This record gives sequence, C-alpha cells and structure tokens, in this order.
Amino acid sequence: MSEIVGSIKWMKGVAMTTGIFAVFAAVSILMGGNFDTETSVLTTHEANAWSYFQSKSIKQNLFEVNLDNILTQRIVAGSPEQQKFLDDKIAEYGDEIKRYKIEKAEIKAKAEAFSAQQEHLQVVGNLFDLATMLLEISIMISSVSALVSRKSLWYMGILIGSGGTILMMYAFSKML
Repeated sequence: MSEIVGSIKWMKGVAMTTGIFAVFAAVSILMGGNFDTETSVLTTHEANAWSYFQSKSIKQNLFEVNLDNILTQRIVAGSPEQQKFLDDKIAEYGDEIKRYKIEKAEIKAKAEAFSAQQEHLQVVGNLFDLATMLLEISIMISSVSALVSRKSLWYMGILIGSGGTILMMYAFSKML
C-alpha cells in the first residue's frame, strides 16, 4: 500500500514539473515568435533604408556628372553672361552634391541602426528558441519517465527543464 501511495506522490511530482515546464515552453515559444516577427520588420526597414540610400547616390552621381560637364563648358565659355550662368550652376550643383552627401550619411546611420537592432533581436530570439527546445525535451523525458516508472529519467527531465528555464530567463534579461 505504501508503494502505491509513494508512486502516486511521485506521479503528482512528475505531473507538476511537466506542467510547469509546459507553461514555460509556451511562454518561450510566444516570445521567440515575437522576436522573429520583429526581426522581419527590421529587415524590411533596413532594406528600405539602403534602397533610399542608393537612390540618393544615383541622384548625387547625376549632379556630379553634370557638374563635370559644366566645368568643361566653363573653360570655353565666351561671354561674361555665359560664365556667370555657368558659375551659378557650378555653385548650385556643388550645394546639391553636399546636400546628398549629408542625407546619405543620415540614411546610412539609420540603416546601420536597423541592422544592429536586428542582430540583437536575432540573438534574443535564438535564446528563446533554444530554451523552448530544452523545455520540450524535458517534457518528453518526464513523460517517458512516468510511462516506464524511472525516477532517474524524471530527474534528467528536471535538469534539462531547469536549463531551459534558466536560458529563458537569460533571454528575458537580454531584452532590457
């Protein structure tokens, strides 16, 4: 009779730890999925920023080519009116080139910031994924321990589940 009571207590322990690890696994799955979504959004923002950077580069290049042409025309300009007109264009195009360089630097900084955020989110998301895997393995091992009545498997499940729980908590700390 005492063996049956001991077995029931042990099974309750297996059920409780398995349930707790299942809850932790569900939270870890949810958080990992959220980080995957955020990473995808940041990837899109980064790609858009680099596309915008490229369009500014093309426009800057057009001004640079036109400036070279105007500088060539300035050499052979005959009248003072032509020279004045070309000097004004040279100044205007030089200002535009400077403006594009400044805008490109700002866009580049934003794109690189998106990339850094994306890398951080990938690290945290991977931690949640690894925690989920360990928690799921612990649930499976604990379930098998109940089926074959082997406490040693349950202890192994607790150990692996504890590792998954610690990893999940570490992932939460990396969110800050």
